Amino acid sequence: MGVIVPEGFFNTAFVFNCAGLTDEIITSLGTVDNPSLPQSAEDMAANMRSAWIQTGAPFTAANMTTEYTFLGCRTVKTVDGEPVLGEAMTNVVGTQSIDSIPANTAVLVKKNTAAGGRRNRGRMFLPAVALQGSDVLPSGFLSGGEQLARQGQIDIAVDEMVERECFAVLLHSDGGAPTPITSLAVASQVATQRRRMR
Repeated sequence: MGVIVPEGFFNTAFVFNCAGLTDEIITSLGTVDNPSLPQSAEDMAANMRSAWIQTGAPFTAANMTTEYTFLGCRTVKTVDGEPVLGEAMTNVVGTQSIDSIPANTAVLVKKNTAAGGRRNRGRMFLPAVALQGSDVLPSGFLSGGEQLARQGQIDIAVDEMVERECFAVLLHSDGGAPTPITSLAVASQVATQRRRMR
């Protein structure tokens, strides 16, 4: 189910391509606008893209395999009840020459908040842009220091988001008030995306 973006908030989609796939791979993250220094949807898209391609962040060329391309960010902001779109679509092509694990495998990132209840727990599925077979145990858990390494990349991106006044929030499908995200935490076990067979 999709989320509703209330006035004063954004939803940014991170868009990827994987070699051999015709469909884009997309994951998203909500942010809140700063009332004293509002950003346009275009500005937010550019800031989010920049934050996640900082040196050491998840979507730098050095942190993706050659099979993945980070296409950029598309952002939606609601203004006077209408969606306003912004884009920052400049390709970053991975440079790691390793064989990626299948594209339906993702790094699960938990969107933690200070509020209780299932409603206030979220997650995002980051494409496994730099994972290879030996990084994931047969049980589906990340091996060795992989979880720690991925968390370090996420922390770099989040720190840069804060520098750019892009504060993460958990958006809700009912359009209720978004919940501030206190941290993005990489789960120890990877996730898989399944398509319905017909």
